[in-house]
This record gives sequence, structure tokens and C-alpha cells, in this order.
Amino acid sequence: VDEVEVDYSFTVTNLATLDPGFVHHVETCDRGRCHDNFTYATPCTEYRLDLNASYMEDLTIRQVEYMTRQAITREVVTSSPHNFHVADQGTTHLNLSWIPPVFQSCLSNYSVCYHLLP
Repeated sequence: VDEVEVDYSFTVTNLATLDPGFVHHVETCDRGRCHDNFTYATPCTEYRLDLNASYMEDLTIRQVEYMTRQAITREVVTSSPHNFHVADQGTTHLNLSWIPPVFQSCLSNYSVCYHLLP
């Protein structure tokens, strides 16, 4: 029986932008199991994961597509505003100011709560 050399490629596509931001040829296979890892993903983002194999048969490269998976990355830390402060105040109003966090993909809104002090 001839052994066939198989090349696996792993593609991760950001479904919000459709950017195939990560394509890697898997080199970590042992005992019939392969694994891969991708980093620098955006928090709270849905990705499509594609694993494909290619091999040579009669001087022709054959492609095999496996089932596609989808996954959502989690939030790194709780999104909080930066430099939150009172920008202006008067007898009947307060103006609040802040800089949004770097990663806003997990953030849907802020709630501002207040309490009257005696």
C-alpha cells in the first residue's frame, strides 16, 4: 500500500467582514490527530472555520473539503469606558464624558445610574 501525503489547511473567516484573516497549513499531526490554534482574533466575533485537505493522485492535486464549523470568540475582559468623568455640571444638569473601549464588538450599551445624596 502506497502512503499518500496529505496537506491540511485551516482557514478562519471573520463573518462580520468576510475577511479570511487566518490561513494556515497544519503541521502538527501525530498519531492520526491534527490540531491547530489561531490567535489575534477579535473578541465577541463570529468566525467560520474551514478545514481542507489536499493530496496528489496521478500527478493531479485533489482537494477534499470537510464540514464547516462556526464559532464565536468570547470577550477578553468586561468592556468599560476609559477616562469616565464629569465634563460639566450645573444646578440642574451633569454632562458625562468617556472614551469607548478599544474592542466594542461585545458592547451593546451603557446604563448610567445615579443616586441623590443627602
